[in-house]
Amino acid sequence: MRKKIILASIACILAVGSIFIFSNEQIEEAEVISEIEEIEEAAMVHRQAETEQVENKAVVHEIISDTHHLLNNITGYGNHEKYRDASSADWEKIKKELQSEANQVERALDFAEETVKEDLKNFVHITRYAADSHDHTALLYSHRIIHDVDTIYNDKQKKTFNAARISSWNGSAKKTVEKLLNRVGSDE
Repeated sequence: MRKKIILASIACILAVGSIFIFSNEQIEEAEVISEIEEIEEAAMVHRQAETEQVENKAVVHEIISDTHHLLNNITGYGNHEKYRDASSADWEKIKKELQSEANQVERALDFAEETVKEDLKNFVHITRYAADSHDHTALLYSHRIIHDVDTIYNDKQKKTFNAARISSWNGSAKKTVEKLLNRVGSDE
């Protein structure tokens, strides 16, 4: 009888041991599957982030181009002359457009590349200053900054005014932009 009890005990130990081994293998397999799923999820999130970054970059390019187009219409080919009179209906119309463009470019700053952020900030400040204080020079330089950014950043084959950092910011254009920025700073 003692042998039967010993044999039964050994059989139980083996059964419990094989259940334990089988359970450990299942746990290890579940952990591996979980790790694979986490890696796949992280890769998917990374791909989505890259896609969003590319889409945001394209939006920034488009905003810069559209803003430049609007400023061309306002200042190009002598059009800026009709905005010298602050009391004109034309001025009131573009004042709202300038504010709107400055706001749109400011929202794009979060997605802009570092190479253009300072220039876009300068555009926003000078454009708002032009609109708020009816500064004709600020209006012209608002266009020149966005022109330079659009030309360089969007690979357009045009001459630049050198009014933006991205376009060899130098000479009298640099001095004028700095003076305008100083005025903006003193008015805030």
